[in-house]
Amino acid sequence: AIMFRRSRFTLLESGDWWFSDKPTKKGSRWDKMMRPRLCTWALLEERCSPPRHILAFNTHLEHQCGMEYDVLRTRAARMLCQRATAWKQSVAVVITGDFNAPRSAAVWEELGACFTDALGGGTMVPATCHDGHGADMADGDIDGVLYDAAWLTS
Repeated sequence: AIMFRRSRFTLLESGDWWFSDKPTKKGSRWDKMMRPRLCTWALLEERCSPPRHILAFNTHLEHQCGMEYDVLRTRAARMLCQRATAWKQSVAVVITGDFNAPRSAAVWEELGACFTDALGGGTMVPATCHDGHGADMADGDIDGVLYDAAWLTS
């Protein structure tokens, strides 16, 4: 879900697509994914003069451990970057998500090639990943916010 302040933004368009070879087919997925994973997007117009447009993406990537799942997360990040980058010239882009991988993982490298990590490569305190019982896990900052750095200068 993407939440926004209606007093500040107007929703122009929104939708979903799935990480698969048929991204417009609801519930589709790549082989070896435990369950379908999707990306939700919303095109917002800021109520200011002149109006500014922001394209927000939110996702939750594969949660399983292992090299084959790292490959799936990286593939999904590549797809997300391709779709988000197509808009970068005309609107500000923000990506939020549970990427289910520590900052040292390939998925973050893929995302970082296209967008800037709001933490600047730092770590969150406290961790955003827990063992299901509230204890922080090592390399537990698996959630993130990324943005188009050009947005800050416009």
